[in-house]
Amino acid sequence: MPDDEFTPGDATDVAHKCTIATTLNNHPLRPNETLGDYGVSTSEQTLLIKTRIRTNQDFGLPHHGRSIDPNALKDIDTDTTIADLSNIIFDESFDTPSNLPFLTSDLTFPSADDEGRPGAVAASGTAGAMVEFTRQNPVQALLISAAVGMLMGLIMGSRRR
Repeated sequence: MPDDEFTPGDATDVAHKCTIATTLNNHPLRPNETLGDYGVSTSEQTLLIKTRIRTNQDFGLPHHGRSIDPNALKDIDTDTTIADLSNIIFDESFDTPSNLPFLTSDLTFPSADDEGRPGAVAASGTAGAMVEFTRQNPVQALLISAAVGMLMGLIMGSRRR
């Protein structure tokens, strides 16, 4: 599924299946009905729906090779309709980093073999590990780079005074 284009119908399917899995009933798809109409009555159930949307490999966003910022789902409650939830999922979800093309994944560096002939080696070692870490942990990589940038700014700023 990750190779297919994510459609509004896919988003509706994610919203409906995650809700049904939480309420354990076979409520037919009715996009204009609220989560409360589906049997969602507690904040724990709402939290479970949000978690399933973000993490369920069988019918959540990971099944489609996508992810969503948890903050995008923060206002979901029992008055939210399946259509509203579907719109949020469709508008706010994104391809997961492992499904995005990266130039560095096939990057080769020129090198010379033992006899001095030109050759190529794949990105490996520290650079390859950093690229792989960034792919698997984009939020953490962003936080680390922001922290390092702030630290460098503080160091450079204190030297200029």
